[in-house]
Amino acid sequence: MRGLHRVLPLTETFTVTTRLDVLYSAAKFTWPQLRDNVLRAEAQGFGRAWVFDHISGAMLSGSRMLECFTLAGALAAATSSIGVGTLVVNAANRPPGVAVAAAA
Repeated sequence: MRGLHRVLPLTETFTVTTRLDVLYSAAKFTWPQLRDNVLRAEAQGFGRAWVFDHISGAMLSGSRMLECFTLAGALAAATSSIGVGTLVVNAANRPPGVAVAAAA
């Protein structure tokens, strides 16, 4: 070993695990469909389920939209191992204090 570099012998092996995430739109799926899709993704070993933070489903070619923090909390309560989060949090959708309280 010299400096900060280490040469590994060719006999060592490494395992790399990649977990994929899923993104579901509340503009296109109802709550029961979203829950069932995330439960299916969890059973299949996906790493995280993400949801959008939009006020209107029209932005995503849909007719409805569930509030992202409420949806993420409901999905987290319905699952046991998959991570759940918002893809982004739109600062224009709510006052900063409300966003912080909702995320907590």
